[in-house]
Amino acid sequence: LRVASLTAGIVGAFASAFVVVEGWPVVDALYFTATTFATIGFGDLKPVRPAGRLLTSMCGVAGVGLLGGLVSATLAAWREEFEEEEAGERSAAPWLRPWQGLLA
Repeated sequence: LRVASLTAGIVGAFASAFVVVEGWPVVDALYFTATTFATIGFGDLKPVRPAGRLLTSMCGVAGVGLLGGLVSATLAAWREEFEEEEAGERSAAPWLRPWQGLLA
């Protein structure tokens, strides 16, 4: 959850910067930031100012690191769930866990 919150905050910061630097509408800035983070780069939006190009480079590098962090955190959570299941520590479906004490 922390990595997802951090990613959302950084996407918002980069999108805000593109609104200011390039003068793009918010939706375009969010779209461009998301595609740059994912290193897709469709090419339909391109920064024209040197500051926008520098910002795009920083956004791409940050995107690779943050998306890697999201994947790593997700896999760690899945691994923990799998290890608990293998050890026999899970007695109920995940959606029942909050209610387990009430059902016993």
